[in-house]
Amino acid sequence: MNTEITQKVKGEAWKNFEVYFNNVHPNFFSNLLSKFPDLTPAEIKLASLIHLQLSTKEISSIIFISADSVKTARNRLRKKLNLSPDDNLTAFLLSL
Repeated sequence: MNTEITQKVKGEAWKNFEVYFNNVHPNFFSNLLSKFPDLTPAEIKLASLIHLQLSTKEISSIIFISADSVKTARNRLRKKLNLSPDDNLTAFLLSL
Protein backbone atom coordinates (compact mmCIF):
# COMPACT_ATOMS: atom_id res chain seq x y z
CA MET A 1 0.00 0.00 0.00
CA ASN A 2 2.83 2.42 0.85
CA THR A 3 4.44 1.70 -2.51
CA GLU A 4 1.22 2.51 -4.36
CA ILE A 5 0.79 5.78 -2.48
CA THR A 6 4.43 6.76 -3.05
CA GLN A 7 4.14 6.00 -6.79
CA LYS A 8 0.97 8.07 -7.07
CA VAL A 9 2.52 11.04 -5.24
CA LYS A 10 5.69 10.86 -7.33
CA GLY A 11 3.66 10.63 -10.54
CA GLU A 12 1.47 13.60 -9.69
CA ALA A 13 4.43 15.64 -8.46
CA TRP A 14 6.31 14.96 -11.69
CA LYS A 15 3.33 16.04 -13.79
CA ASN A 16 3.14 19.32 -11.87
CA PHE A 17 6.90 19.80 -12.17
CA GLU A 18 6.77 19.13 -15.90
CA VAL A 19 4.08 21.79 -16.41
CA TYR A 20 6.07 24.43 -14.52
CA PHE A 21 9.34 23.39 -16.17
CA ASN A 22 7.77 23.68 -19.64
CA ASN A 23 6.54 27.18 -18.80
CA VAL A 24 10.06 28.30 -17.91
CA HIS A 25 11.99 26.21 -20.47
CA PRO A 26 9.45 25.68 -23.26
CA ASN A 27 11.66 23.95 -25.83
CA PHE A 28 13.91 21.84 -23.64
CA PHE A 29 12.02 18.55 -23.83
CA SER A 30 11.31 18.83 -27.55
CA ASN A 31 14.93 19.75 -28.33
CA LEU A 32 16.26 16.94 -26.17
CA LEU A 33 13.94 14.33 -27.64
CA SER A 34 14.46 15.47 -31.22
CA LYS A 35 18.22 14.97 -30.87
CA PHE A 36 18.06 11.91 -28.60
CA PRO A 37 14.75 10.09 -29.17
CA ASP A 38 15.81 6.90 -27.38
CA LEU A 39 16.03 8.48 -23.90
CA THR A 40 13.93 6.83 -21.22
CA PRO A 41 11.47 8.80 -19.06
CA ALA A 42 13.89 8.49 -16.12
CA GLU A 43 16.73 9.90 -18.23
CA ILE A 44 14.54 12.79 -19.37
CA LYS A 45 13.63 13.52 -15.76
CA LEU A 46 17.30 13.44 -14.76
CA ALA A 47 18.26 15.68 -17.67
CA SER A 48 15.66 18.25 -16.64
CA LEU A 49 16.91 18.27 -13.05
CA ILE A 50 20.51 18.65 -14.23
CA HIS A 51 19.34 21.45 -16.52
CA LEU A 52 18.13 23.24 -13.39
CA GLN A 53 21.69 22.97 -12.07
CA LEU A 54 20.69 20.94 -9.04
CA SER A 55 23.38 19.10 -7.11
CA THR A 56 23.62 15.32 -7.01
CA LYS A 57 22.38 15.37 -3.42
CA GLU A 58 19.38 17.54 -4.34
CA ILE A 59 18.51 15.29 -7.27
CA SER A 60 18.77 12.18 -5.11
CA SER A 61 16.29 13.58 -2.60
CA ILE A 62 13.86 14.63 -5.35
CA ILE A 63 13.79 11.30 -7.19
CA PHE A 64 14.20 9.14 -4.09
CA ILE A 65 17.44 7.37 -4.99
CA SER A 66 20.92 7.45 -3.45
CA ALA A 67 23.55 9.97 -4.50
CA ASP A 68 25.64 7.09 -5.89
CA SER A 69 22.71 6.02 -8.06
CA VAL A 70 22.41 9.58 -9.37
CA LYS A 71 26.11 9.55 -10.27
CA THR A 72 25.66 6.27 -12.12
CA ALA A 73 22.59 7.62 -13.92
CA ARG A 74 24.50 10.78 -14.89
CA ASN A 75 27.28 8.66 -16.39
CA ARG A 76 24.78 6.58 -18.36
CA LEU A 77 23.06 9.74 -19.58
CA ARG A 78 26.42 11.18 -20.60
CA LYS A 79 27.07 8.07 -22.72
CA LYS A 80 23.63 8.24 -24.37
CA LEU A 81 24.27 11.89 -25.21
CA ASN A 82 27.64 10.94 -26.75
CA LEU A 83 29.61 13.19 -24.42
CA SER A 84 33.23 12.60 -23.55
CA PRO A 85 34.37 12.59 -19.92
CA ASP A 86 35.82 16.07 -20.51
CA ASP A 87 32.47 17.51 -21.66
CA ASN A 88 30.36 19.26 -19.05
CA LEU A 89 26.96 17.56 -18.87
CA THR A 90 25.24 20.54 -17.26
CA ALA A 91 26.62 22.98 -19.82
CA PHE A 92 25.53 20.66 -22.64
CA LEU A 93 21.99 20.42 -21.30
CA LEU A 94 21.82 24.17 -20.75
CA SER A 95 22.72 24.67 -24.41
CA LEU A 96 19.64 22.75 -25.63
